[in-house]
Amino acid sequence: MAPPIILALAFKRRQGKAPAVLSLTDDYEFTVDGSNHKSSSTTAIKVRKIPHIHSRTSDLPVDSITVVYGENGEGKTALLLDACQSVVKKFYDQRQLSIIWRDESGIIHLDDEGVRKAFRLEGPETSQKKKQFSHKFGAIFYTTSPFESNRRLRLQSSGTIDSTPKSGTASYSGAALCLAAGSLPKNIPFIRRAKIGIDIETSVNIQTEIESVSTFLSSNHPKGRRSSKVSSLGMALDRLRKDAFDLSPRSRTLLAIELRRARLDGAKALDMLLYELSDRKEKPMADNRSISRFLRYHASAYEKRPTANQILSILIKLRRSISATAPKGLSEYARTLRSVSPNISPILQEAERLGLINWKFIELSSGQVALLLLFASLSSALNNFADRNIRSALIAIDEGEMFMHPSWQRQYLRDILNFISRYRRDFDHIHLILATHSLIVAGDTPPNRLFDVKSGSMQNGFALGPKELLDRVYGVKDFSGSMAENLYKIITNFLSQPRSNDSAEAEIEIRSLIDQIASRELREYLLTELHMRTAR
Repeated sequence: MAPPIILALAFKRRQGKAPAVLSLTDDYEFTVDGSNHKSSSTTAIKVRKIPHIHSRTSDLPVDSITVVYGENGEGKTALLLDACQSVVKKFYDQRQLSIIWRDESGIIHLDDEGVRKAFRLEGPETSQKKKQFSHKFGAIFYTTSPFESNRRLRLQSSGTIDSTPKSGTASYSGAALCLAAGSLPKNIPFIRRAKIGIDIETSVNIQTEIESVSTFLSSNHPKGRRSSKVSSLGMALDRLRKDAFDLSPRSRTLLAIELRRARLDGAKALDMLLYELSDRKEKPMADNRSISRFLRYHASAYEKRPTANQILSILIKLRRSISATAPKGLSEYARTLRSVSPNISPILQEAERLGLINWKFIELSSGQVALLLLFASLSSALNNFADRNIRSALIAIDEGEMFMHPSWQRQYLRDILNFISRYRRDFDHIHLILATHSLIVAGDTPPNRLFDVKSGSMQNGFALGPKELLDRVYGVKDFSGSMAENLYKIITNFLSQPRSNDSAEAEIEIRSLIDQIASRELREYLLTELHMRTAR
């Protein structure tokens, strides 16, 4: 029996436009009855099974691939963000889209829990009774835009993994990238030659961390509020300041790591850690063994994560191994990481989050960095889902090709799909949605999988040439830019005017302009026209 699957996402659109359906399947057709969307409280969505011999996506490692396009401001990124928040459904009041899904028995349902009741389904396989899509689902969002930070903040509370790298080339999961080296595209030469570096911190200043915690407590527990709690936390912190001097260097580092982790986890986690440390019943001994023992085995009380002791031990081993083997490329680092521990990935990713490991690219362009960051982020997120037994995923990538050379854009979709195929065995369903402005990506999209956010409908740009894509998909009639168009008009206007009004300087200027035209055929044609005009 097949697990439940999402078939489509339905949503209202701005400015009184008819509702739209973003289909995530080739098996069904969804038709919106837009005739009464203003007068009726609900809009009918007619569902029809499509009889076909061979699905367009049956040979792909995803259940659906959709490329979203439109002008700036039309809502491409907003649609991707809303799709992520709607499928994970951690908080229903944050959902913007209704879910059309099929259950194990083949019945199609509408789930609009938390969404204004806007739709109803019609069709022989549909249920008139609305039903929640309760299947565990994960969502990944990635963007190359530096301007989406505010909207991305909503993702963290919804349960979506925001895999967008922070600003700079040092803020990415180098561990995920190295361990995914075997899955990276083989057709891009720089990936094989890419060199990376690593900085490992195995000694953390405890007094610096205590001061950071003190500042954090002051900002999160304002004066005059909960004074007894603030006082007890302050006393616990003062005790730590004194106890830290009696700790061994390793225990001081472990304490600093736990304080940093709790601070990054938030006020509740930090309060809990300070209370646990202050509740040590044993009397202080030489080297303060009670705290040392606690730190060696303490793990987060609400999440199964590596202990500070495990993290520090792995970092020390890794530093020694790197000093001995001097790795440079991705594959070399992958071998080094696995030699330290076969289960090193979650420990290193926690160390990365705590800032104990920083990776850096060496001598790579922004486009090369962007490509590697994309694959590193996807690898980390997909492994996260697999570890949590989340077997259905939506991957939303916003203009991932932005920094790529056109030759890379030609391989962009294929490289992503090949990369995802390495993880497919861990998932029942994967849906891929990409937003783009690229003509090449739009033309490489499978048939009828281009979604126009302006019209709210699927379009077909499969194998169209650049001129046809501009015209039929993007609605731009002329391929040349406005500057080139203005210069060309100067030439054509000159050639169309009577020669008697010319000056010798004007003709020389026009000839010089024609000589700079890159197209040999057009250049020769215009020079012939200029010669004929001069001879008249």
